Amino acid sequence: MIDLGSGTGLSTAIRAEWARRVIGIEPLAAMRRAAEARYQFPHVAFRDGSAQATGLPDGAAAVVTCAPSRY
Repeated sequence: MIDLGSGTGLSTAIRAEWARRVIGIEPLAAMRRAAEARYQFPHVAFRDGSAQATGLPDGAAAVVTCAPSRY
């Protein structure tokens, strides 16, 4: 599962409760660092990127989500 605009990780953490793997995509380094510090699950990763350029290959996830986000 990909969580676009993951911010500080709140929505990513919620998805981590039921998804096998979650990748939070966030363009702002400060937000990403906050998420990484707060949520340390073995099946969750936070990466630099945006909805237009995730850095992930096509077909990397079956589900893509985006909670309220400006990106």
